[in-house]
Amino acid sequence: MTAVVVWTIIALASGAGVLLVASVASREPGDRGLRSGLEDLRNGVVGLVTRRDRNDPDRAAVRESAEPVDVRLDEFLSATAVDEDAYLHADDITDTLAKAREKAARTVPWLGRRSA
Repeated sequence: MTAVVVWTIIALASGAGVLLVASVASREPGDRGLRSGLEDLRNGVVGLVTRRDRNDPDRAAVRESAEPVDVRLDEFLSATAVDEDAYLHADDITDTLAKAREKAARTVPWLGRRSA
């Protein structure tokens, strides 16, 4: 239990440190440093909680002016197709999963048995 509390305190302290470094590192002319960063954080949280954009007439106008795009799936896929090599290959995934299954079967003996 003590370890969980210690790691939680460490995580909260690191999060506060990241906020401090981010607010100081992104200084712009007229920026007030940490106070400005904390105000930005507060405004973001308040925006998430209250969803002020529902009552904002500018955002409502943008939502209403947006027209839906009706495209068939095959047209969309052909328009977004690329000729480059895939980032992830199915063979790589299959090999990795097979190795993981074999390792798990060796580690836990009852995983290797098949039921009839």
